[in-house]
Amino acid sequence: MMALDAILRITEAEELAKKGAQEAAAQAKELIRQAEAAGQALLGQTRAVAAAQARERMAEAEAAAAEQAREIDQKAQEACQEIIKRAEVRLPEAADFIVQRIVSVPWPS
Repeated sequence: MMALDAILRITEAEELAKKGAQEAAAQAKELIRQAEAAGQALLGQTRAVAAAQARERMAEAEAAAAEQAREIDQKAQEACQEIIKRAEVRLPEAADFIVQRIVSVPWPS
């Protein structure tokens, strides 16, 4: 009887150990699944933050480029106005020069 009792206890202990190992394996699989899910979520959040930062920097760069374009346009307009003013000052002189050239050309007889 004692041998049978010992065998039963050993069998129970083996079953308990097997069940414990199966539970530990299931828990380990669940922890791995949770860690992978958390990693994927963090990766998604990181990508979203990076995309938002990229959009923000792009908007800042576009605004800076637009401001620079406005400044260049303003300088170009100012330069054009200066050229026009100088031309207007010299217009009478140029007209006189043209008239004198025309007057000094002999007419065919």
